[in-house]
Amino acid sequence: MRRYLGFNQAEVARHLGTPQRALSESEGGRRSVDALELARHAKPYEPEVDYFTERALVGGTGPDMVHLARGSTNLPERDREGLSRFATY
Repeated sequence: MRRYLGFNQAEVARHLGTPQRALSESEGGRRSVDALELARHAKPYEPEVDYFTERALVGGTGPDMVHLARGSTNLPERDREGLSRFATY
């Protein structure tokens, strides 16, 4: 999400009042965070916290589907139709 919005780690860490190293380790899966810290980290991006958790994957609405939808908006209609058929399959 941070990269998608064009923020660098230093900016986000400064905004959160968190060391950049802690943010980097959290993003890379080398450091776990509790629910309160996750909510604080999600705040600059304004999604529901579920976006960053497994609960978002229930029903096929997880981050991969969201990125797929965003990435397909600039495709020609024919390509979007093909992508839709593939996703349905």
